[in-house]
Amino acid sequence: MFEFECPPFQPHAWMRGPHLQTILPSFWSRAANPSSATQRHHLLLSDGDTLVLHDDCPANWRQGQRAALLVHGLGGS
Repeated sequence: MFEFECPPFQPHAWMRGPHLQTILPSFWSRAANPSSATQRHHLLLSDGDTLVLHDDCPANWRQGQRAALLVHGLGGS
């Protein structure tokens, strides 16, 4: 199995709290990061539901390079 060690997270001095870390980025323009290409894919499921997949990767990413898959809320609560 792949082993990964990451240094402890150190937030920026003016973004210490988790609420600010969540809210402030929503005010930053996507145009400020032209190096990423975002696409939205709609996947229709057999039960009529739809999954929306956000494909957001750097413009210089190539097939075969490492990638991360983040799944939010798929299992429900």
